[in-house]
Amino acid sequence: MQRRKARSGRSLELHLREIFLEEKLKEGLNFSYQPETENGKRPDFVFPCENAYKNKHFLSKQLRMLAVKTTCKDRWRQILNEADRMYPS
Repeated sequence: MQRRKARSGRSLELHLREIFLEEKLKEGLNFSYQPETENGKRPDFVFPCENAYKNKHFLSKQLRMLAVKTTCKDRWRQILNEADRMYPS
């Protein structure tokens, strides 16, 4: 059952990635799919891109993260932990 849930979550992520690409967003420029943030964490999407996220001179308020989850049940705590620059402790 857990494997099925993981596959459905991954499928949803890949479908969204394809939608972004079809809408002419450029991966690595307009968005990054599963970039590495602090301590090896990997949010699903970061906007505008991983390089902007890692650039300390890029304003945090201009960064966006999209967490793709098939359910909301108790997952919001995980989301807040995936990108420290956007949600400082």
